[in-house]
Amino acid sequence: MRTIRSLSFGIVVGALITAGTFVASEAHADVTQRDVAKYAVQICGALDESNSLATVFTIVLALGDQGYSGYDSGRLVAMAVSSRCPEYEPTLYRFVETFAEESQGIA
Repeated sequence: MRTIRSLSFGIVVGALITAGTFVASEAHADVTQRDVAKYAVQICGALDESNSLATVFTIVLALGDQGYSGYDSGRLVAMAVSSRCPEYEPTLYRFVETFAEESQGIA
Protein backbone atom coordinates (compact mmCIF):
# COMPACT_ATOMS: atom_id res chain seq x y z
CA MET A 1 0.00 0.00 0.00
CA ARG A 2 2.81 2.43 0.87
CA THR A 3 4.56 1.71 -2.43
CA ILE A 4 1.39 2.45 -4.39
CA ARG A 5 0.87 5.68 -2.47
CA SER A 6 4.49 6.72 -3.08
CA LEU A 7 4.16 5.95 -6.77
CA SER A 8 0.88 7.85 -6.99
CA PHE A 9 2.39 10.81 -5.17
CA GLY A 10 5.27 10.80 -7.66
CA ILE A 11 2.81 10.90 -10.53
CA VAL A 12 1.00 13.85 -8.97
CA VAL A 13 4.25 15.71 -8.47
CA GLY A 14 5.21 15.04 -12.08
CA ALA A 15 1.92 16.36 -13.41
CA LEU A 16 2.05 19.44 -11.23
CA ILE A 17 5.58 20.05 -12.42
CA THR A 18 4.43 19.73 -16.02
CA ALA A 19 1.58 22.16 -15.39
CA GLY A 20 3.97 24.51 -13.69
CA THR A 21 6.16 24.71 -16.77
CA PHE A 22 3.62 27.16 -18.16
CA VAL A 23 4.87 29.60 -15.53
CA ALA A 24 7.84 31.62 -16.70
CA SER A 25 9.82 33.32 -13.96
CA GLU A 26 13.15 33.42 -12.22
CA ALA A 27 13.63 30.29 -10.19
CA HIS A 28 14.25 30.02 -6.48
CA ALA A 29 16.71 27.46 -5.23
CA ASP A 30 15.35 23.97 -4.63
CA VAL A 31 12.16 23.77 -2.58
CA THR A 32 12.95 23.24 1.09
CA GLN A 33 10.90 22.33 4.12
CA ARG A 34 11.05 26.03 5.01
CA ASP A 35 9.30 26.83 1.71
CA VAL A 36 6.66 24.21 2.42
CA ALA A 37 6.12 25.61 5.93
CA LYS A 38 5.89 29.14 4.52
CA TYR A 39 3.26 28.37 1.88
CA ALA A 40 1.40 25.30 3.16
CA VAL A 41 -1.13 27.29 5.18
CA GLN A 42 -1.94 29.47 2.16
CA ILE A 43 -2.10 26.52 -0.23
CA CYS A 44 -4.37 24.51 2.04
CA GLY A 45 -6.42 27.60 2.85
CA ALA A 46 -7.04 28.23 -0.84
CA LEU A 47 -8.16 24.62 -1.23
CA ASP A 48 -10.38 24.98 1.86
CA GLU A 49 -12.15 27.87 0.14
CA SER A 50 -12.43 26.20 -3.25
CA ASN A 51 -11.44 22.58 -3.62
CA SER A 52 -11.16 22.63 -7.41
CA LEU A 53 -8.80 21.99 -10.27
CA ALA A 54 -8.83 25.69 -11.10
CA THR A 55 -7.60 26.43 -7.59
CA VAL A 56 -4.66 24.06 -8.01
CA PHE A 57 -3.71 25.69 -11.30
CA THR A 58 -4.09 29.17 -9.78
CA ILE A 59 -1.81 28.18 -6.90
CA VAL A 60 0.86 26.95 -9.31
CA LEU A 61 0.65 30.22 -11.25
CA ALA A 62 0.81 32.29 -8.04
CA LEU A 63 3.93 30.43 -6.93
CA GLY A 64 5.42 31.22 -10.32
CA ASP A 65 4.75 34.88 -9.61
CA GLN A 66 6.72 34.43 -6.37
CA GLY A 67 9.73 33.32 -8.40
CA TYR A 68 9.41 29.53 -8.27
CA SER A 69 10.08 27.55 -11.41
CA GLY A 70 7.35 25.31 -12.78
CA TYR A 71 9.15 22.32 -11.35
CA ASP A 72 9.42 23.83 -7.89
CA SER A 73 5.84 25.14 -7.95
CA GLY A 74 4.56 21.63 -8.59
CA ARG A 75 6.77 20.14 -5.91
CA LEU A 76 5.74 22.77 -3.41
CA VAL A 77 2.00 22.22 -3.96
CA ALA A 78 2.34 18.45 -3.74
CA MET A 79 4.53 18.59 -0.63
CA ALA A 80 2.26 21.10 1.11
CA VAL A 81 -0.86 19.06 0.44
CA SER A 82 0.83 15.83 1.43
CA SER A 83 2.11 17.23 4.71
CA ARG A 84 -0.61 19.64 5.82
CA CYS A 85 -3.91 18.85 4.10
CA PRO A 86 -3.83 15.33 2.65
CA GLU A 87 -7.62 15.40 2.34
CA TYR A 88 -7.01 17.34 -0.89
CA GLU A 89 -4.82 14.67 -2.49
CA PRO A 90 -7.84 13.44 -4.53
CA THR A 91 -8.08 16.93 -6.04
CA LEU A 92 -4.42 16.72 -7.07
CA TYR A 93 -5.08 13.29 -8.62
CA ARG A 94 -8.07 14.70 -10.57
CA PHE A 95 -5.86 17.57 -11.69
CA VAL A 96 -3.29 15.06 -12.95
CA GLU A 97 -5.93 13.06 -14.83
CA THR A 98 -7.46 16.15 -16.40
CA PHE A 99 -4.15 17.72 -17.33
CA ALA A 100 -2.87 14.47 -18.84
CA GLU A 101 -6.02 14.13 -20.96
CA GLU A 102 -5.84 17.73 -22.16
CA SER A 103 -2.14 17.51 -23.00
CA GLN A 104 -2.85 14.45 -25.12
CA GLY A 105 -5.83 16.09 -26.85
CA ILE A 106 -8.31 13.67 -25.31
CA ALA A 107 -10.47 16.13 -23.37
